[in-house]
Order: sequence, then structure tokens, then C-alpha cells
Amino acid sequence: MLSMAVFFMSQANALLLGDIHVDSTIGQPLNARISIAELTDADVQQFKVRLADDQDYRKLGLQYPLGCKFHFQLVHESGKQPYIVVTTEQSLDDPLNDLVMEISSGSGRQIRSYTFLLDPA
Repeated sequence: MLSMAVFFMSQANALLLGDIHVDSTIGQPLNARISIAELTDADVQQFKVRLADDQDYRKLGLQYPLGCKFHFQLVHESGKQPYIVVTTEQSLDDPLNDLVMEISSGSGRQIRSYTFLLDPA
């Protein structure tokens, strides 16, 4: 259900993001997780993630998801691997989806792209 596309980093020490794990099917709102390999205290304090802008999508040759609002939340519990929860309120009706995120932290800024497949219900 996943395929990593492209990412750009502004610093060599940028966050190491893992694969996307999708728990949704076609016709449901998105519910996905992206693991983070290592997260420092400085990263946590300055951590911001958002949907990349349409210009970043165009640079990658991808279509910006108009009308679909993505929500991102960092989950960082003591003793557990941190991850980003990605959700939408709207259902996704396309089997093939592209997600481009902008992540800023104490380690720098990066654009990360994921392409994922939604299975039928």
C-alpha cells in the first residue's frame, strides 16, 4: 500500500521519515501513520508539519489535492517510536493518491512525497 517518491532536505541532519502505513480503504477518510526514525528534543520543540503548497506539488509533477483538507499530528510518547498521524475529514475515492508534506524541525526543513494505494472495501 505504499511507495515512497521523492524528498528534499535542507540539511544533512534532517529527520528520517519511514514509510506510510495506510489503514483506510477507498471511500473512507484517510487514516495513516508515518514513522520517524529519530527525534531529538530540539526537533520536538520546533516540529511543524503541513501539506506542501501547490508549487511543491507541481515541481514533483503531481496534482495538488484541491478540496481535501489534511490533518497532521505528531505522536511522541516516552519509550515508543514517534510517528505522524495523517487524516482527512473527507473520504478518498481515488485508489492512487499522492501526499506531499513540508516538515520543519530543529534538524531543518524538508519536503517529503508519498504515493499510496487504497484498497477497495
